[in-house]
Amino acid sequence: MALYADSDTWEPGMLTMASWYQSENWQGRLFRISQTAGRGRGLKKSVYDWGVVRCLIPTWEMVKGLRSGGITQQGFSEMYRHLLEQRRVEVSEWLALLSPDEDTTLLCHEREGEFCHRRLVADIVALERPDVRINLK
Repeated sequence: MALYADSDTWEPGMLTMASWYQSENWQGRLFRISQTAGRGRGLKKSVYDWGVVRCLIPTWEMVKGLRSGGITQQGFSEMYRHLLEQRRVEVSEWLALLSPDEDTTLLCHEREGEFCHRRLVADIVALERPDVRINLK
């Protein structure tokens, strides 16, 4: 079963879900899972070099709908799960690449404690890759 570490715990070989505005939470390789790329606060451009996991990025319509209030958190969650089902092949390929021995951080806009699709990604990883420990930030 996957480990959901408490927010103050980090262990080597974890998949961390974090905001790019909270660089103190980043560990290992960095990957963006949001529509746009931000920059960690106070970091020089050369410090942040992240990849992109396109299959985990919600659509602009979903993001705009959530921000405007046109889509509820529950509605967004349902739409996002459906979107990932449509992208099942790519999501499965990404899941297969995860290593329980390598530190990786998935980055998005929302700060720790705010609603974010990172939690939905964590749930999928926990289900599909129980050998990967997850740190939600």
